[in-house]
Amino acid sequence: MATGQFRFTYRTDGGDEIHVEPHYVRPFDVGALLEPRDGEIAGLPIEMQSQGMVHNGERREELFDVCARVQFPEALTIFSLIRGGWVPMPFTIPPRFLVDRNVVIQLRRIREGRNVANSQALLWWTRLFEGGVAMFNPLLYAYEGAHRRKPTKTEFIQAYEEGLAEIEQALPACHVVRQNQRGYDAAYEQLEAFDRRAAREVAFLVEVSPLITQRASEAQLWNVAREVLDLAARHQLERGSMPAIAALSCVFEDANGAVRSIGRTLLKPSATYSEADAFNAMSDIRHIEITSAGQTHFGPESFALCTCDRGLARFWSALAIRGTSVLGDAIENTFDLGSDMFSRLDDSGIRRLHAELLQ
Repeated sequence: MATGQFRFTYRTDGGDEIHVEPHYVRPFDVGALLEPRDGEIAGLPIEMQSQGMVHNGERREELFDVCARVQFPEALTIFSLIRGGWVPMPFTIPPRFLVDRNVVIQLRRIREGRNVANSQALLWWTRLFEGGVAMFNPLLYAYEGAHRRKPTKTEFIQAYEEGLAEIEQALPACHVVRQNQRGYDAAYEQLEAFDRRAAREVAFLVEVSPLITQRASEAQLWNVAREVLDLAARHQLERGSMPAIAALSCVFEDANGAVRSIGRTLLKPSATYSEADAFNAMSDIRHIEITSAGQTHFGPESFALCTCDRGLARFWSALAIRGTSVLGDAIENTFDLGSDMFSRLDDSGIRRLHAELLQ
């Protein structure tokens, strides 16, 4: 690590040594997030840009494109969601992270000595930041809370401080974002601002769950899709809202069920789906909205969403979510629709779905 980010060192077969400190890393799409086979170690083709390099001790100032396949010693268990896709956590520029609940919980379980799947891998990834170059903010952890419902203000503040404590114990040299009372007040006001549609979103997910728990037959596919969109409209949600898109992903899941759809992994619909289940799913979607808004407002100085949830990372990456500033401080999220999200649809089906969403 150097100057607040990583340094990439490459040694050629001829003995040359090259050092670059990239200012840009191309994000990966959803295809690189397939579940690894047992025992498989992650290897990724990294594409970077660097303004300058050091070649055998000599500094050269020009723009370089660097392409290299990097083989990591541990499996990928933690993901950094940036504009356009995702990168392994250490490749985030700048290394600033909004940390969600599953990351903090995993760190706590490791600290307590409890058995955690892939704990060795998670420790390896986080220890890359032991030098203190990163900044962490547990806002998303505090927003979700521990009770599968919106936290009270007191619960929110307590959760934020718990998140800070866990991060500081795991990575004591790193920076954490502390809040004074004014900061807590502003953050909680933002959470309350979501209330204007949160109840409608939760009610929609509870009502739509029976429609999407089982895969629809080919003959009923578009009828079920229209029922989903009618329900969204009945709950005063946009037809192209993220809860509706996630539900439609379940409808257009692979006919054989060989791979669960991205929407199903996110929503986890069931015959006994409850408001608490819907709150959990909407927490993930809210994390996406907050991260996208921050990346739009703050640009290169924004925070990435740091998560251990592969399903959340797949949803973000499949839609290639990006925000655009509109009137005032409002953010409008746009995203792509493709077969990664709706695996039963070919190109003509995607066009038909797009037309249905615009009605």
